Amino acid sequence: MLYTGKVVLKGILRDDILTHFMSLSVAMCILVAPRLVHLHSQYAHSLLVYFVRQGRELYGPEFLVYNVHSLLHITDDAVEFGGVDSCGGFAFENYLQSMKRMVRCGRNPLTQVVKRIHELDSIPTVSAPATSKSISVSRPNNTFVVNDDSCCEVVAGSNDKDDDGSNKFLCRVYNMTEPAFVKPCDSRLIGVYKTNSEHSRLKLLSRSCLDRRAIMTKKANGKEAVFMTILHEL
Repeated sequence: MLYTGKVVLKGILRDDILTHFMSLSVAMCILVAPRLVHLHSQYAHSLLVYFVRQGRELYGPEFLVYNVHSLLHITDDAVEFGGVDSCGGFAFENYLQSMKRMVRCGRNPLTQVVKRIHELDSIPTVSAPATSKSISVSRPNNTFVVNDDSCCEVVAGSNDKDDDGSNKFLCRVYNMTEPAFVKPCDSRLIGVYKTNSEHSRLKLLSRSCLDRRAIMTKKANGKEAVFMTILHEL
């Protein structure tokens, strides 16, 4: 929904079904990114209204289950909490595995969980110092969106340094970006760019330029590439 569907479903789904899917994909890309929620929440809501209404036309009334209806209200939550990741329930779902391991027998499972959590809370912990994210030179973790006109792959480190002493990185910079799609909107609105290796060159970039991580996909010819900004932590 957030990343791969934009690339792999084109040419597979029927045009009207792809348009329907893209309305959901673009809306959720907006709602997971706090900056985009602030700028485009109303547009995201209009896309979700279209998705729900058109879903009935494409798939019939049985499409309108509770989870689909909830999409009509999810924008309000994203606006209130600064993005859907800030109010999602996935963290609680994952924590169920940890809670299950706290239960040793079938008697009084809730009491066992409470006791184990209380024991863990009583153990002193030492917070590790915050460290900046490292820059990888290996795929798939070496791609970034530099700005609206260029994207890059990090190919190697270097001995060159910025004025502040930070290392620079040798990057293949792809210039002359264009939208990867234009429906339901210009893809650059959500940080998705299409470019070509023929418009690329090697360049040293500062660490400060590499703060918008991206996912890169290439076509079979190896020339055309699509960079998709990671809108939230995967």
